[in-house]
Amino acid sequence: MNKLQTFHNIKQKLPLGILLVFTGLVLTACFHTQKQQSNTTETTSKQNENQSKGQKVKGSLFDMMKLNKNMMCSYTSKDDEGNTIFTAEMFLSGKKIRSNVKMTDNEEKTIESFMVSDGEWFYIWSNASDKGTKFKIDEMEKSLQDATKDVKDQTTKNPDLNKVAEKFDYSCDSWIPDTSKFTVPSNVTFIDMQETLDKLKEQLGGFKEAGCNACNMIQDASAKAECLKNLGC
Repeated sequence: MNKLQTFHNIKQKLPLGILLVFTGLVLTACFHTQKQQSNTTETTSKQNENQSKGQKVKGSLFDMMKLNKNMMCSYTSKDDEGNTIFTAEMFLSGKKIRSNVKMTDNEEKTIESFMVSDGEWFYIWSNASDKGTKFKIDEMEKSLQDATKDVKDQTTKNPDLNKVAEKFDYSCDSWIPDTSKFTVPSNVTFIDMQETLDKLKEQLGGFKEAGCNACNMIQDASAKAECLKNLGC
């Protein structure tokens, strides 16, 4: 199995909770780059918030990340027996975003994943570990775009990812932003994902170069061409 196939298999084994949040991050990064009106009056803001109160919003998790309002939204999914299997809530306030996701598996074990963005960094963690990851938006744009393509390519093959892209009926209300919702926990150690990706690229680049050199030593022209093709040389 070549290195590209191995890397693809690793991505397919990522926990759904992390994929949920991560795919949301992709659209949030795009949302972050959009221009925002800075001269909105206080009166207009209050009118918009009143219009949002009790609003039903149908959309995917992706769509929810595009909302440019002070809102809190929730969704609950139940199985055929009425048991809750998935809940999601989001708190939106300008560039700041928080997402809480709870999923219950077949063994009734609950997994909780959290994401907070202050407009510059994204922080992701879960109740399963005291370690999380962080992303700096301006450094991660290209990586996030690549990740978006990978996720889209897999959604037609992976039923769990199809669930992520499914549209839900969210119940939303306007709210007065609570800054504590956007606080990053101090008891979680966050690893800079960009640094991790840079190291991985460096390692994979070294492996690829060595593999290509080995391919070039093959005497049989057909086998040599196939080797170079498989490694992407």
